[in-house]
Amino acid sequence: MKISPHWLRDFVDLPVDYLHLADELTLAGVAVEGISGEGDNTVFEMEITTNRPDAMNHYGVAREVSALYDLPLKPIEPKLPPSQGKSDVTIDIQEPELCPRFTAREIRGVAIKPSPAIVANRLLLIDQRPISNAVDATNYVCGRAASRRTCSISICSKAAGWS
Repeated sequence: MKISPHWLRDFVDLPVDYLHLADELTLAGVAVEGISGEGDNTVFEMEITTNRPDAMNHYGVAREVSALYDLPLKPIEPKLPPSQGKSDVTIDIQEPELCPRFTAREIRGVAIKPSPAIVANRLLLIDQRPISNAVDATNYVCGRAASRRTCSISICSKAAGWS
């Protein structure tokens, strides 16, 4: 998994350089197996084991950094439009014992277009191709593609009556 230490600075004030951070993360069990680029374009190639899904994105690794250095973790504060009331979208949780909590937010009226440059550049840095603002938003927030996009598509398909 590719993680940008520059991106981590959005969530925690890093007190060390990237090489020192890579060593500290590895010693803490979140292994940095390789480093490419330099400066703000540095990328860590990380080995995140399957028992640590909480660390499989930038915010999760930032949480590790926060704990390592006893620093505050900046909360994610999305700026969403006000709710328009109850949605017509339904979500069917087929295995409630495996998913005790699920939250969702329907956003209507989004024009599909290219993502802002900062989003596209960050995705490119971690080897993800920008596609559109709608798809890139999921990849940007989650830090990776595939499973979340598949989940989003299946939810949208069911809501639209396609499945």
